[in-house]
Amino acid sequence: MSGLPARSGSSLPPPGLILAQAIWSAVARRLALEWHGSTPHLVALRFPKPQGIAAKPKPLRPADPEKGRQILFGRFRFFGETLVSGHKGDPWDRPSPSRTFAEELHGFAWLPDLLATGEEGTREALRLIADWRRLFGRWNAFSWEGEALERRVFHLACALPVLTGPAADAEAQAL
Repeated sequence: MSGLPARSGSSLPPPGLILAQAIWSAVARRLALEWHGSTPHLVALRFPKPQGIAAKPKPLRPADPEKGRQILFGRFRFFGETLVSGHKGDPWDRPSPSRTFAEELHGFAWLPDLLATGEEGTREALRLIADWRRLFGRWNAFSWEGEALERRVFHLACALPVLTGPAADAEAQAL
């Protein structure tokens, strides 16, 4: 596993090596979090601005219009947990039922299902994205961490052609 000889009678690395790996992992994660929120990194992100999109990803799973209709009425459901924000409500201004749920919410896992409902879903998606940007558009350790960020970018990239059609020029540029 680590390239070091195993202890006699065991295939596990020595306890000291396991501890060292755990410490290094914790330090590396903390350094990454600190860097992403630092002034030099945030300034570096301002230049240059990307123009357009180079890839056209496709969603990995089929959208479910019924789930999208539930979202139109403010019912977000992931992993058997539900957050009810009400019709035209704000799911971002209340606590999520769990961290896993929050990761799906901030990863925009709801976006394909909502877009599957048609024009009304597209308008609602634009509203929800604008609300998210208002509250979480600046870096923070949760909503901008690796997995939530990766999922959000993927879902937005898949939805970009649908979202930019009815969006105002400023909205389309922000997307």
